[in-house]
Amino acid sequence: MAEETPQRLTEMASFLGGVIQSDSSKVTNWTFDEENNEWDVHLEITSVKKNAAHLDLGMLGPKENIWFWTERGEEDDAQKRPVAFQTLFMNLEDGGSATVYMKLVNTKLIC
Repeated sequence: MAEETPQRLTEMASFLGGVIQSDSSKVTNWTFDEENNEWDVHLEITSVKKNAAHLDLGMLGPKENIWFWTERGEEDDAQKRPVAFQTLFMNLEDGGSATVYMKLVNTKLIC
């Protein structure tokens, strides 16, 4: 893994964090499979106050190219805050795909 996170992935973390109105959003890990043109992106988004936000998938691109699901039910972190694991999969306009694995602390996306 390269030392610097590509700007595109940082912007995705910032965008999703903004939709949720979180206190922090960051890329924790990312990989790119050049042969298959596939991104795997891991984000962690945290809110101090418990929060849920609605996301219109159409904001990210054509809805027929985007899938969203809850990976696992809620758990609690060390500070007893609820943690949800959600996944966003997108076929990219320029070809290839991106899978965004989100760890949402004290917050949740509803699509």
